[in-house]
Amino acid sequence: MRAAVARSANGLGASAAQSDHLVLVASELVTNAIAYAGGSGRVRVWSNGTALYCRVSDEGPGIPDAESKGIVRPSPDSVSGRGIWVARSLAESIDIDTGPGGTSITVMMRLTPP
Repeated sequence: MRAAVARSANGLGASAAQSDHLVLVASELVTNAIAYAGGSGRVRVWSNGTALYCRVSDEGPGIPDAESKGIVRPSPDSVSGRGIWVARSLAESIDIDTGPGGTSITVMMRLTPP
């Protein structure tokens, strides 16, 4: 998954740093899908020419209080709670669509020249 996200980001014009950030964000969100939403998910990467997007979707039970997740940095001794925080920290925007039929988290980064 990481290699596929990196290839997609690079092919869509992402800089090396953006590609690295997108790989980390996707990895964190996929880890959440595996751990909390039944063990699988889907990843989609695309661009509109000025921004790079990544969506991770699953069919899990949803995220309670999703809009408040990842706002505050987890404590250093916390064993969980970093995935959405990392996504919020590295992306310019994040959209969380969640409910009992699953969750889709979409992040956006503006493209900058490599």
